[in-house]
Amino acid sequence: MFPSVFSFAKIKIMKNPILILILLVSTNVWAQYDEQEYEADYEELLSELSTTEAPVSEFEDPFSEVKIHFGVAFVNSVFSLKTPDGGSLQASQSGFQANLGIDLLSENWIAEGVIRSYNQTEYKEGTLSANEFDLRVLYVNPFSATWKMHFGTGIGARTLKIDWENSANKTYQSPTSIFLIGINTYITNSVSLGAEIAARTPMTDETPDDTAMEMSLRLDGHF
Repeated sequence: MFPSVFSFAKIKIMKNPILILILLVSTNVWAQYDEQEYEADYEELLSELSTTEAPVSEFEDPFSEVKIHFGVAFVNSVFSLKTPDGGSLQASQSGFQANLGIDLLSENWIAEGVIRSYNQTEYKEGTLSANEFDLRVLYVNPFSATWKMHFGTGIGARTLKIDWENSANKTYQSPTSIFLIGINTYITNSVSLGAEIAARTPMTDETPDDTAMEMSLRLDGHF
């Protein structure tokens, strides 16, 4: 029974050209639709793959912005001395300074080493000469594009040589504490001129000098 039904349907379809045309057109349309849908899915997949990339971790070197600072300065120091006869001498010494510093991972904080050498100065009580070495930490506060103020503290080592007129020559070595304030103006991005005032206090009573007030005019390079 079933073969006769299928044979009858096949005969009907073969004898009807309109039905055959409809079947052919519908088959072609479905094939084109499937192909377009496949191409759209493929293009969408490629677009997603191209836009979805693995995140690249950007490593920033913390030392890339660190600057080195070096400079020279003219220094003048004023302090009082106890003389061997129990008197007091108001002394003033001038000299030169060399300094080298580096940023402490911030442009606002600087660690600095300073060497000072003072000229020999003669008084009627005797002849003075001194050398100093300091380690300091500075905080730099810019208040305009070309002007910066700095504050700092540190410790130092001071060697004071005195050739007393009517007494034995003495060499005094003492640790000192330092507090300072200064201001700089930048001539260029790498060169600055500045002025600084510092108070230097001996940390021992074994030296005849008292607290010294130091004033310096600085020329610094920043690279």
